[in-house]
Amino acid sequence: MNHPTEIQLNEYLDGELEAVARRSLEAHLAGCPACRQALDELRRLEARLDTLPEEPLLADLSARVLERLPRRRTALAWKLTLAAQAGFGLGLFLLLAEELLPRLELQRLWALLPWSLPVLSFPEIALPAPALPAIPLQPSTLQLAFLAASTLLLWAVGNALLLRNGNKVPHET
Repeated sequence: MNHPTEIQLNEYLDGELEAVARRSLEAHLAGCPACRQALDELRRLEARLDTLPEEPLLADLSARVLERLPRRRTALAWKLTLAAQAGFGLGLFLLLAEELLPRLELQRLWALLPWSLPVLSFPEIALPAPALPAIPLQPSTLQLAFLAASTLLLWAVGNALLLRNGNKVPHET
């Protein structure tokens, strides 16, 4: 092993080295008097620093420093990409639900489940049935395929941006 740097020796003193690096450094220190002397000097310096009195600050500058830092806003392109992803995904879900729900026989599906819930009985209350607006949409297979492909493309672009930026949302200053 090469001689450890002062940073490595400080990390050793602070207990921040990983187990493998720590054992390697300890093995080096066992056979290197110069590095042991450097480590002892760092220990003495640390002990001297601990004896110094703590000086109070004359003024708190944190508010002034914080107000001079640039404000970060989420980039508009990022917001639009996420909104488009959500819109296309919701649109696809609604179209598929409208297309597939009438075809499902929910009573038969419920009977196929291996477990059953106890039957609950509630008193009957006469309420007027709400009138839901009918959506006169009959999506074609081509429209569903286009919506699915668009959603997948936007999802891929958004995730590629996340991966490229190290999982950080891009900001503008």
